[in-house]
Amino acid sequence: MIQYGSGGNLVVNNPAYFLLYNDTSSKTVSYATGSGTFNLVGKVINYWDRAGAADTISNPTYSYSRDDDTNVQIGLTTNGTTTSINNSNVPVSNAEFDIAKLKVLSIGDLFLEGDPIHDNDSSLTGKTAKGATIQVSYVANDNEVQLFGKANDSGVFEINIPSGFIKPYTKVIITATSDYYISKKTILSVQDVSPPAADVVPQIVDIGATLSQNPYDYVTNIKDKSDGTVGEGVTAQIIKIPDTDTFGLKTALINLNDLAHNELQLEVPVFVKDSNTVIQKNNSTSGKFFYCE
Repeated sequence: MIQYGSGGNLVVNNPAYFLLYNDTSSKTVSYATGSGTFNLVGKVINYWDRAGAADTISNPTYSYSRDDDTNVQIGLTTNGTTTSINNSNVPVSNAEFDIAKLKVLSIGDLFLEGDPIHDNDSSLTGKTAKGATIQVSYVANDNEVQLFGKANDSGVFEINIPSGFIKPYTKVIITATSDYYISKKTILSVQDVSPPAADVVPQIVDIGATLSQNPYDYVTNIKDKSDGTVGEGVTAQIIKIPDTDTFGLKTALINLNDLAHNELQLEVPVFVKDSNTVIQKNNSTSGKFFYCE
């Protein structure tokens, strides 16, 4: 593919896209004599020790990018047979970036923009290059979930979530691939926008009785989509407790809040009975009133 004389150098400085591809049995880079240097700079540098069609070659043997969104810089010396890394701002070894085994080298950053993800979303959406393949991964119930999709002719993609939603605070990793170009990983945290849920506990008390000041006596089966995550935690608060001075059906108000400040207000039936009231299987009768839960 490329044959140098002694001192032949390759400089690739932050291109939009750069691709070196060799599907023959010959070396991709060789030197007639001596050695030379490679200075490679770009958002993402991908190295394959094998060639093949873009849709079958699979992920790179090694892929290099930086979390701080600055360019990767790799400097090396090679004679086409051996490789020596001179400098790099990412972890890379001579054995990894072996020029003798190099078949495909791509440098560039495929555009990818993932839309914010909410815990009530049933799909993942975003935009990238036209026709790009999208790969999504996250952990649910201690198992890694991998999803795949494809961008349409406008670069828009939408991938359905198998379970119908992803728990809030989950880290979702999205990458896009087009030919041999791969985007930097886009990492999004699922936002907690769903209120908690609970069942109410109806209260039946005598006239003049003191109602509980504990909000958890009025609700049960408290659940939230954040359960089992770093955002787990729902608190209950009494908003209103009715008086018990008179006979009849009244209402208590209980507020539930999760750590993301999503709230749910519940109306709890409070039945104040008198001495003539008879309670049977949550039904009550009296000369004045009939109550059925």
